Amino acid sequence: MTDQTSSSIDAGDMAAETVSPGSSVDRMLALCVLLVLGAFAASLMNLVQVWMDSEEYGHGVIVPIISLYMYWLNREKISGQTVQPSWLALPLAVAGGLLHLLGVMADVDVAAYYGLLLSLAALPMAAGGWRLLNQAWYPLLLVLFVIPLPYLLSTLLTARMQLVSSDIGVAFIRLFGLPVMQDGNVLYMGDFSMLVEEACSGLRYMYPLVSIALIVAYFYRGPVWQKLLIVLSTIPITIGMNSLRIAVTGLIIRYWGSQAAEGFLHSFEGWIVFMLAFALLMLEIWVLTRLFPNGQSFTQRLEIVTPQQLAPVHVSRSPVARLMLTTAVIVAAGISAHVYSFVATDTIPERERFEQLPFVIDGREVFPDRLSSDVLSVLRPHDYFIGDYKRMQVQSPGELTGAEQTPLASAIPISLYLVYYEAQKEGSVLHSPRACLPGGGWEQRDGGTVALEALGGEGDANRVIISRNGRRMLVYYWIHQQGVNYADEFVARASLLWQSLTQGRTDGGLVRVIVPLPDETVPAAERKVAEETAEEALRSFVKALIPSLPRFMPS
Repeated sequence: MTDQTSSSIDAGDMAAETVSPGSSVDRMLALCVLLVLGAFAASLMNLVQVWMDSEEYGHGVIVPIISLYMYWLNREKISGQTVQPSWLALPLAVAGGLLHLLGVMADVDVAAYYGLLLSLAALPMAAGGWRLLNQAWYPLLLVLFVIPLPYLLSTLLTARMQLVSSDIGVAFIRLFGLPVMQDGNVLYMGDFSMLVEEACSGLRYMYPLVSIALIVAYFYRGPVWQKLLIVLSTIPITIGMNSLRIAVTGLIIRYWGSQAAEGFLHSFEGWIVFMLAFALLMLEIWVLTRLFPNGQSFTQRLEIVTPQQLAPVHVSRSPVARLMLTTAVIVAAGISAHVYSFVATDTIPERERFEQLPFVIDGREVFPDRLSSDVLSVLRPHDYFIGDYKRMQVQSPGELTGAEQTPLASAIPISLYLVYYEAQKEGSVLHSPRACLPGGGWEQRDGGTVALEALGGEGDANRVIISRNGRRMLVYYWIHQQGVNYADEFVARASLLWQSLTQGRTDGGLVRVIVPLPDETVPAAERKVAEETAEEALRSFVKALIPSLPRFMPS
């Protein structure tokens, strides 16, 4: 080692190692990465399968390769510098290993994937401290964006994107001079209707376009605000192009029939939309180059510079102990998760099916209904009930009690929806009405919670007034999960993780009760009385329903 090199090392360092790309430290780090990936093989294979099966995340297969290339290019930034391994890698490895283990134990794949990513971040920290982690954070960020979002968040985002795309799609159709009426995600154009399904929410375009924008922003030679603009602009670009696709699909159906919009043409149309969205992204970069040239052309802004003959990297102290201990902790967590997934089984409690639900509740007789196969393919429940409870005849005032001392209250129908999952897994979990109702065209006008103690239960329920095309409804709904009622689905999900870890159970259900309200055209004084009467009828029904729920949703 030369005197010049030695002078760059801190005086407090007793030993130093000068390495270059491809040296023993690099090979050791690569070996540790392979060991970690092997220990997390089950979760890694699940993630790859998600990429292979998903249209939204299909690009994830090539993202790790691009990330590795980015990591290699980043070595130019630390060449000729001194890096020092850090013991902070150990708590980061413990956090990643525990998150992965908990994710496997609770059957939450997303948590297991995040644990894998944290564990991988701990390795460069152990080998070269913050400087080496700084080299790896952007490639890891790119991988983060191809990990599927948590299911509840993904469901809410999908529902919102559906509705926004439908709204703007209607505007495009009207811009083309065609009449269209919208009811949530259903568009009516003359003698046919078109449903904007979950697959048409636009997320299958947005996710890959965001990844492309992240890659472009990394190589883009410009200020940070322009990089952020490139990434964030993918959201309006995706929404706009997807809405245009919905409008074009409507036009095709209008003039050439529904068969013309299906099959190959539908898929080909999707590719065209994505390529147009990508072209808009490139056009945006070209505009930024023209507005803020800084002496660079469009190609120079996106030029990839490969590292050549990198100067040696000075490693202060040996990273062997830190790197090997960090790897051992991660591998132990990965093996423990694998063993647990091999021996663990779900605890499925005994219960009665909803077909045994009482025919008469609160003096009302049941009129059952059924969900369509399309809806069931999305919900994927183990058991469900949907139907109305009505009084066939209006009793005389002397036969009515409580909230139904008026013929009006007695005649009000009560709609009941129950759904139950024996084991809530990714893709088969409770769907919140907060996400489903807007898709049907219902708008939330008022919201809050109501205590179930006054109705013979425990916990809280959501109380929401919804409206659509002049119709108004009052909705009570809550999650009934292993004997506890929740109004907040995120709190319920967190509790479910704990129950999964301590009892091996992930079962749960949803209760939704709806009563119609008078239209807004009814005079205010009369409407207020009718609303109070309807809610009292609803509360009376819920009070009669609650004692029977444990038979169908066990504690």
